[in-house]
Amino acid sequence: MIRPFDLRDVPLVAQLENQGTLLNAELALTQRPRPLQTALASLFPLHAQTTRTYVRRGALPAGSDPRRGVAQLQLRRDATRGYLTFVAPILSTSEVASDTWVELLEYVGLAHRRRHRQRRRSAGAWATSAPFIPEWPRPQR
Repeated sequence: MIRPFDLRDVPLVAQLENQGTLLNAELALTQRPRPLQTALASLFPLHAQTTRTYVRRGALPAGSDPRRGVAQLQLRRDATRGYLTFVAPILSTSEVASDTWVELLEYVGLAHRRRHRQRRRSAGAWATSAPFIPEWPRPQR
């Protein structure tokens, strides 16, 4: 089951934050990535909601389903697109890690698209938005 991060996910994110892949080179080079700290900060209402954290936990009892993971999406200022900044676990950790990545990436894309579409409808714009396509940081020339 994949869902947005909340306080009961702190132990899982703490365990996986050192076993993940940082996908934003600019973030990796300019500051120390802290997925757990970022996830916790996003829970505070006064904090700018620029990063969304999603957690994949197994549907079976704790510890019996190896498909556990975390994905973080950093929203752009216009909030229509975002950068996928972190995904855990690392692909080489297990045979099911690639399946976990696929599930997380699909969920993050669909969740962001649904949220953006609801925001447009509440603002009075009824046109559908373009499909979510993660944007990777481009080198500046």
